[in-house]
Amino acid sequence: MLDINLTLPIVLLMFLVFAVLMNIVFFGPVVRVLDARRELIDGRKFRAQEAVSRAQALEVQLEAGLASAKHRASATLVEALKSAEAQRQALVAETGLQVSAEVEEALRGIGAEKERLLAGLQDEVSALSDEIRLKALGASPALVGAGVSGGRE
Repeated sequence: MLDINLTLPIVLLMFLVFAVLMNIVFFGPVVRVLDARRELIDGRKFRAQEAVSRAQALEVQLEAGLASAKHRASATLVEALKSAEAQRQALVAETGLQVSAEVEEALRGIGAEKERLLAGLQDEVSALSDEIRLKALGASPALVGAGVSGGRE
């Protein structure tokens, strides 16, 4: 059956020596490299998470700044529109005053022209009525000319 001889302990001892040598020569450096790599990855993950947190904080700050800027821009726009409307109303009022002044001046000019024309027409009507009166009375044309000029003096 089973023969126990010196081969089994020697193989066992060789296996243990081989395992220790493999651990020292191969597994030890590989484990150290893997541990160093794990630490590097963990460090990078931590820094990446910190960067993401900072980016999120900056994003919140930026959004707050944008909201504030939009609010200020809206208020400025409303103020500018109010100012423009006030200027427009002032210009309309000023233009209305200028137009009414020009209309009044034109009406005064028309009235003066009307008075001048009426005075001229009055003179012509007087002259024509004198001429008609003299012709109706049968006066001669020489008298008509003399009567017209003589009647006025």
